[in-house]
Parts: sequence; structure tokens; C-alpha cells
Amino acid sequence: MQKRSSAADEVEYYRTNYGELSPEENPLSAQAHKIFGNVRRAADKTRKRLPRLVVTNRTIRPWALALPSGDVILSREAISVCHKKTKDPEACIAFVLGHELAHLAHDDFLHREIHNFVGRRHRHEIEQPIARDDSKSSRKVVQINLDFSREKEIAADDAGFVYASLAGYRVSNLLVRDEETNFFDIWVGQTNDREESSSVRPDERSATLARRLSHIQGKLDFFNFGVRLSHFDSCEDAVYFFREFLKVFAGREVLNNLGFCYLQLARREMQPEQSYFYWLPLQLDGQIQGFEGARATSSFLKNLTQGASRINRGKLNVAVEYLTRAAEIDPEYLPPRINLAVAYLYLGKPHLARSVLVDAKQIAPESTYIHNLEALILYEQSDVEVDLWPTAAAKLEALAERPDAPLSAVYNLARLMESRRRLAQAGHYWNRLTKHFDQLPNPIRTSVCRRQSVVSIEACDVSAPTAPKSSPWRFPLTNNQSERQPRRTALADARVSSFDWYKDKLFGDIYIANDGSSEVLVLDDFLVMQVIKGDRLSTVSELVPLCERPLRRRSLVQGTIWSCVDWAAVAWGEDVREVWAVPRP
Repeated sequence: MQKRSSAADEVEYYRTNYGELSPEENPLSAQAHKIFGNVRRAADKTRKRLPRLVVTNRTIRPWALALPSGDVILSREAISVCHKKTKDPEACIAFVLGHELAHLAHDDFLHREIHNFVGRRHRHEIEQPIARDDSKSSRKVVQINLDFSREKEIAADDAGFVYASLAGYRVSNLLVRDEETNFFDIWVGQTNDREESSSVRPDERSATLARRLSHIQGKLDFFNFGVRLSHFDSCEDAVYFFREFLKVFAGREVLNNLGFCYLQLARREMQPEQSYFYWLPLQLDGQIQGFEGARATSSFLKNLTQGASRINRGKLNVAVEYLTRAAEIDPEYLPPRINLAVAYLYLGKPHLARSVLVDAKQIAPESTYIHNLEALILYEQSDVEVDLWPTAAAKLEALAERPDAPLSAVYNLARLMESRRRLAQAGHYWNRLTKHFDQLPNPIRTSVCRRQSVVSIEACDVSAPTAPKSSPWRFPLTNNQSERQPRRTALADARVSSFDWYKDKLFGDIYIANDGSSEVLVLDDFLVMQVIKGDRLSTVSELVPLCERPLRRRSLVQGTIWSCVDWAAVAWGEDVREVWAVPRP
């Protein structure tokens, strides 16, 4: 089939014929643009085009469409249907936009070619009838491509469901069907329009789609618990959950998180002094308990390259493989590039780290974290002929004086000063960090505590947490229900997803409340984590008095995690929407 351009392939065709509903003049369009930005960050992308959204002021059929230019057309009617026919309009819009972004990511524009081809064939037959054999052959070609197009539509549904879920939208709510909520019937009808075929009834395809999405949702539970386990520094278990999800969807998020986990596991095998020689910006790099800090004297290492030959490279090489794949999927996705640069530093390959950082700077040229990492990579490239320490130190000094400077830049500058026996200058920066103890991860805090000179060791060192404060949240299980039989009784009405990774000797169950309000993870018959969900479980300001320590903050693609010792809260803005709880250490 020869590709031909069409006016309907250009975004101006829709602006001219239907008008554009700008986000500045319409709140529903503003909502759609906000959701589009969130889902676009989670979606796979290609270097060929930058996805953009145009909301039309009138109905078009089909009412959502991806164009070869990279534009996604969404009609006012699509937004209206999501608000009228679903209980979760935001999840509905996110799913529709995710579907179109999947077409963009995989160059799925066959539906437009079929539409144009069928129209041209119909006009040709009217003007000049063709031979019967040729007609049969032509119809066969069209049918083959129609079948292929339907497969692409279902694949885009799958990916759209995952993209929207990774962006934080509860698309599982769309699976709930009743007489008033029939979004999937309408959705299937509009995608069948796109296929130029009515051979598959909407009710048949919507039932098939619901089953497929239910299966995808079950696998998403593995991804979500993988993220939660990673956050609580349980990467040994998290990798199994990410691998299971990888069988369903080899997206950038899961590949990056697998790379992150292997990087963390590799760091755990290093000597503490090497693992936290620098404070490096890692995605999901959370608080690690029980770190025995570095000695108070100057480091036996002068840089990471010096110690690269002493480490086990196996897990680092696996991390590089996953992170490289994640970066290749999306040219605008920053986390794997940051993590990959860090992995190369530990491998003693600063030149490769620098080449990765070139792409990262194009994505976020003003990022202080990237400039921080760039200075460290520069120093690591020093050799007997070229000493880059002065340039690297100057970069960090300039960065450390900025009002928005990350504390990691101050820490790393102290490290560089210490490596050249500038002990007075290093001491100045160690002492400066003592003013921000509540913002330092445990390993960094311990290292600073052993080097500073303004407070006593007893006053600044990491100590065991005090008694937990009472929680306003009600989790599915209490302490006396954590044993097997009480647990099964308490969770009798929950949906259970069991898994048994025989080769790895790991088995367990994921219990999910029928209304989706809670989840429980059990591994090897022991309670590992409980999760509760809601639109407003509390506010961020209400979290502060619930923790005996200052809360730790971590950004997600959508939302923010606020962490205490044995719980973490996920907030969108000020509203807490999820709380994760683990047994107290």
C-alpha cells in the first residue's frame, strides 16, 4: 500500500474545520492539557516527533486521533463522554490520551492509510470498474490491513492503560461496569469507526478489552509493589516484581527501576566509603538503615575510578543494560540517564558517564543536580597529564553558593576538598551541612557527623527511632492479624493474586479490596506491606506531627512521597492519596 499524504493528516485541518478549544479559555481543555502532560511523561516516545495536544471545539469522528506530525487531536465530545459516562473522568481522559500516545510511540498510522485507501478504492471503482480477480485481491488486502489495524488498536489500549496507570491515574475504575457507566461500549464504537469496519460488535470487543485490561491491571500490581519495595530499600525482592511486570510491558519506567535496583544492590556490595564517596542523584535512592559511617580521617580513596577495580561488576553491568534500554525508549526521559551516568562512575568509566550526561543536559539544561554530577565526572577524568580537580572544584563552589543549590553539591565539594587535603575548607562545608541534618539520608548524615566539628557525636549521630506515634489511618490488618489464619479471615472478601517464583524460592499473595481501597502484600507467609488508598486520606501538613522524625521528600512522575520510619504517604499537591506501611524495624 503506497503512503499518501492527506489534509486530514495535518493539525491545521482540525483547527480550521473544527476550531481549537484553548486551555486558557476553557477549564475542561485545561484539565485535558494537564492530564496530557502527566501521561506524556510516563509514555514511551520516539525521536521523530514531540507529542502535542489540540482540543477541538466541536465533535469529530473518531473523537481522539494521533497524527503523523506528533499532534494528538481530542474533541470536546471525548471530554464530555468521560465526564458523563464514567465515575472517574480524569482516569478516562488519561486512558484515551494514553491510547493515542501509544500510536505515536509505535508509528501506528495504518488506520489513516486504510481510511484513505478505502476511500480512493471506492472512488476508483465508481469511475472505472476493475476486473473481478483484481477486486477480490483488493478486498483481501484491505481485510488483512483491517485485521492488523484492529490488533494495533487493542495493543494501544493495553499501552494506554499502562501509561495512564504509571502517571498515577486509577484507570482500574474504568473496568467497573453498570447500566450508567458504559464508557467501553462507546470507546469501542469510536475505535471501530477508525478501523472503517463493523465486523466486530462493540459489546464483543468491549468484553474482550475489559478482560485484557483486567489482566494488565493484575500485572500492574507487581509494578506498584516493586516501586514500594524499592522505596523501602528492599530491592532484593523488588527486582522479582519488576521482572514479572516486564513480561507484560517492557516500558521505560520498569526498565529504569530495574536498573536502579541493580545499581543499589551493587552499591550494597561495595565498601561503605566507596558506595557513598559522593552523594549521587539516583532515582528512588531512599533512606538506608543501619549504615556504618566512614571513618573521621580523610578517605583512603581519592576518587571512584581509583576503586573501580575492587568492585564486583556483575550487578553494575546488569544495571547498565536495563538503563540503556530505558534511555533508548524515550529520548526525553531523564531518570535512566542520571542513573546510567552514576553506574559508569562506579565502573570507573567517567568518559562514558560524560557522554550520557550530554543528553541529560539537553533534557534539563538548568538542573542543579546535573551540574553537580557534571563536576564530579570532570574530576574523575583527571589523569597524570591533565588535572581537572581545580575546574571541578570551582564548578561545585559556584553551585554551592546558589540559593537553590542541592545539599549534595555541598557534600561533594567537601569530598573534593578532603581528597586534596584542603581540610580547613572541607571542614567549613561539613559544618555547614550540620544545619540540615533533618534533610540528609542516614548514610550521608553519618558521614557528615563523623567529620564535622560543631556538635558532639552523640548529638548528631543517627540513633534508633523513638516510639511510634498514633496513626489516624485504618489498615486492613492489625498486629494480631498478621499471622496466617487471622490474616485470611480478615481478608476473606478481598481479591487474591498469588504468585510462586519456584526457581527463586519466593512465593506470596497480593490481597486487593473489592473497592480498591486497600492492598496487602504477603511474602513467604509473612506480612510485608499494607496500602490504603483514597482521594484525601489527609493533607501533607497533617503528616508532620505523625512522624517522630522529620519527613523525607521524594518526587514521582505524578505526586510526591513523604516518608517516615515505617510508612510513606503519596500526595498529589496537598492531598494524600495513598499510604504505605511496613512492619517497624
